[in-house]
Amino acid sequence: GLAGEGMRRKIKARYPEMEARIERLGPWLVLLVMVYPGGPMTAVYWASGLTKMAVGPYALALSSGGLVRAFIYSFFGSSLIEGMSDQFLLISAGILVVFLLPLCFSSVREMLGIGRR
Repeated sequence: GLAGEGMRRKIKARYPEMEARIERLGPWLVLLVMVYPGGPMTAVYWASGLTKMAVGPYALALSSGGLVRAFIYSFFGSSLIEGMSDQFLLISAGILVVFLLPLCFSSVREMLGIGRR
């Protein structure tokens, strides 16, 4: 709509690379936020709506991440809601390792556009 186009222009003027980067990383970002138990989902929903991210990859990342998140909540239960429990910290560290491990490979960093410049 009109509001989305206006916001998109303002964001693009202030952060010229951000839209292209979000479009490229968007589905992975959505997946990461959906999987992490304390992820800021609403902010990602808004950012996804303000960019021209394709609906298919967004929906796939959203549903896949939602399934993993539901499994994590049902498996580990209330210890995740408590916040800084040992189990919460261990799960958070495991999720970070799973998502950061691919960054050890230069080809992945290059594909994501975060390699050396």
